[in-house]
Amino acid sequence: MGIEVEAKVVSYTDKHQFLVDTSKEKNPFVQSVAGAEVISVFRRRTATSHKGDGNPLIYALKRMFKFQISTEQIVGFMPNLRFILGRLMAHRTYDLIVALPSSHPIASGLARRAGRFQPATPISYGFFAKCSNSEVAEALRNLISNGQIPKTNRRDITSLIHTLSSSPDAPFKLKEVENQLRCFTFPFKINENLNVQGLSVLVVDDLLSSGTSIQTASRLLIASGANKVSALCLLSSLDKGRLWDDVIRDQK
Repeated sequence: MGIEVEAKVVSYTDKHQFLVDTSKEKNPFVQSVAGAEVISVFRRRTATSHKGDGNPLIYALKRMFKFQISTEQIVGFMPNLRFILGRLMAHRTYDLIVALPSSHPIASGLARRAGRFQPATPISYGFFAKCSNSEVAEALRNLISNGQIPKTNRRDITSLIHTLSSSPDAPFKLKEVENQLRCFTFPFKINENLNVQGLSVLVVDDLLSSGTSIQTASRLLIASGANKVSALCLLSSLDKGRLWDDVIRDQK
């Protein structure tokens, strides 16, 4: 099964078909980011006939760049989403679920739906907060001063600092940073005074792309005393991973 997302741009319609596998048989999809298990509800596919890699679904759900998805299409894949979440939550137990901050409710909604399968597990929607552009710019300046930015990236990082400094109070938007520079940024900070000592934490995000958000969350949670950090995303990255059935079979 695939998702067709319609994008109305200028005077023509560009259809992105079958870029996201929403089937029960091939999902969830398991990948790894810096040693942390990342489980995605739906697997993105690489486009072969035209440009696009599945991001149009995220854009449509967020109503960005004129991409659209109908209510009927969303309703159509919701049963599979619930089934897949049930599969993974039946094999994993978490002490805390943390939704990553976003201007769109995809991550928080996914966290809420995952939590229904473990109703005793608390969900935090405010543990993290987005950093401001000025906070990210200052952190990047410190990395440069400490010699932690490779020479090949310094010009681009300096340009990024200049861009961020033009709107210092605005919330930092990781998606506007090129993938090769994201690993140097710190997109969010701890905002909620919550004891995570010794807990197994599930971090929830909308999309796995560069992995920067999940790495940042994992680093901050482990530094705060969490015992283990895993992640759940609506959509996988295009990197290699493993089918859920294979993972569960190996763990038996």
